[in-house]
Amino acid sequence: MTNATGHRLQAALNRLDDLWRDVDPEFAAKLAPGLSSDELDAVEAQVGLTFPVELRAWFGWHNGMREWGNGGLFVQNKLLTIANAVEAYEFLVEGALEITEGTSWKPEDTYWGLSWFPFMGADATFDGIDCSGDPSAAAPVFQTYKEGDPSRVSDTLAEVVEWWFELFDAGAYTQTSSGWVLDDLREGPESHVYELVRKYRWMA
Repeated sequence: MTNATGHRLQAALNRLDDLWRDVDPEFAAKLAPGLSSDELDAVEAQVGLTFPVELRAWFGWHNGMREWGNGGLFVQNKLLTIANAVEAYEFLVEGALEITEGTSWKPEDTYWGLSWFPFMGADATFDGIDCSGDPSAAAPVFQTYKEGDPSRVSDTLAEVVEWWFELFDAGAYTQTSSGWVLDDLREGPESHVYELVRKYRWMA
């Protein structure tokens, strides 16, 4: 990968693989192999979008999880397979068009942008990347909920993955029987950890 944007994300994802294998090998074993460029081209043709380099790097890294279970370190939502992501995309676009039909509202302001392709999701919460810009450039990351009210959470997916390391290094994650969870109350509102978790609360 020669693109600097893609390189930044790929480096973060490689680091994530190393850490998962070290501290959460059970979760790491559930990850599926990544997709080829030809496979991603076929999905682009299916959904009518041109994937930015970060989205191609993401699904080229892992095609989601072989099985769903407790979330891995850093991941509050679940890693979608490309098939899950296509299904979610169609569902979200349909919902956005239904909500805005006959109104002056824009889908991206109310529920889901028509150019956003999801890569993580659980419990009707989805994270997606905008595919409307220059595919060689960093693309914004958005999140929406069952109730709508989408929010822009970062200018680049690489930054999101780097945030996960910041939270881990600060001790904001705790392993429980339900998986890894953000531990925002352990040290109280005055703690550095608490402030970090508030900053990245969209991931919870």
